[in-house]
Amino acid sequence: MLWLSSGLLSLVGCDERRAPPPPAELAPAPSPVKTTDPKLTETLSAWINKDWSAFRATRDEKCDAERFAGLPADARTLVLAVHDARFEKKRLLALDLTDALTQPKLHALRDDLALAAPGQTPSAALTDEVESLAKRRFVGVFHITEHYGAERVFRMDRSRWEWMPGTLVAWFAVHDAKSGAALCQSLMVVKNDVTSAPIAARLKSDTRERLGRELGRDVRAEARRALARISSELELPEATGNRAVAGRK
Repeated sequence: MLWLSSGLLSLVGCDERRAPPPPAELAPAPSPVKTTDPKLTETLSAWINKDWSAFRATRDEKCDAERFAGLPADARTLVLAVHDARFEKKRLLALDLTDALTQPKLHALRDDLALAAPGQTPSAALTDEVESLAKRRFVGVFHITEHYGAERVFRMDRSRWEWMPGTLVAWFAVHDAKSGAALCQSLMVVKNDVTSAPIAARLKSDTRERLGRELGRDVRAEARRALARISSELELPEATGNRAVAGRK
């Protein structure tokens, strides 16, 4: 029996020599993590924090054409912003109005950057839009001094319901983006066209909201005419309802 045990031990030893344990697998090298360029957030924060409240105007004033001579199209295209310059601000300006008058949507772009997953690179569209702000040198600001939303009222003198048009009064001023100084301005007065607005009470809320959106659209259109009155070199950005979203377009 002794010789049998020794033989078995020899066989086991041979098996162990023939089949050594497999070497430990090396972990794959981690891929480099892509992070958002902090300059993008800094750029947006700088634009969001710009203050246009020092503006004061008493008359229309044309821009100095020589200031814009020879500048590339990017530099002559305005960033658009809104400044609530009303004396009494019992109600905030409606988003349907201000959203139509701002471009690009700086807060939305900043939110898109913040919502990007850790290590996710922002979309090229988002990055390009933020980086393009560095090329913008002038800002068109709607300094709103009066705003009244459209209202459905009963006219005693006519014994019927009518819509009083929404009204916006604003100075459209061109500012130097770096110094904040106003370079030129033109007064704007825009009212809703309410000739086709339905007067049914059940449609009052929907009609008021629609007229608010239309007022923003009409103010944006009037801004082109206001800018043409004071400058033939500067341009408004193309209106768009789309914006870049982090990770996708």
